[in-house]
Amino acid sequence: LVITIGLLFSFYKEGDAKVEVIINKEPPTILESISFYAKKYAVDEIKMVKLANCESGLKPNAVNKRDPQGGSVGLFQFQPSTFERYSKELGEELDIWSYHDQAKVTAYMISKGQIKQWSCARKI
Repeated sequence: LVITIGLLFSFYKEGDAKVEVIINKEPPTILESISFYAKKYAVDEIKMVKLANCESGLKPNAVNKRDPQGGSVGLFQFQPSTFERYSKELGEELDIWSYHDQAKVTAYMISKGQIKQWSCARKI
């Protein structure tokens, strides 16, 4: 899987094939991703940061092998089945190991009243 993050410009010249130019920029940080999706889905950004800190210590590669359901992974400690279900609900194929995608799914779920899916929700 290769992901290019940047701005994509597409344009045509008369009689020419489509030309695409990608201007690369650094990927967003964890906090930038959380902030972006918190705003997009109108949820509390601070609560999302606290949730990620409680669930994974803000570590995007965290794995909880002691999880009784087989192992939660990533910044927000998703079960693969839960992440897949909400990715499909969003109409996208998202990457469970991408903190950016985890922030998106988390903000979406919180906006739908699903924050109680996280055990740490009681602590924040």
